[in-house]
Amino acid sequence: MDQAMMNRFGAQGWEIERVDRLGRFVSRRDPCASLRWEYRRDIVDRRNRSQHAASLAPDGWEPCGRWLYLA
Repeated sequence: MDQAMMNRFGAQGWEIERVDRLGRFVSRRDPCASLRWEYRRDIVDRRNRSQHAASLAPDGWEPCGRWLYLA
């Protein structure tokens, strides 16, 4: 359900900046210059976070937060 919610708000221009310590999305939206965002959620081991981010970068993905084992 959260994946659908992230993409619904991303389509409205909400950019997730980070995930807070309780697992809530901290987002912002520029009403004058909002972009469409697409989100994905992956299971990532703490030791592999940087490798995971590097593997996504060539396709234009960038990390926006992590919570427990999700990135």
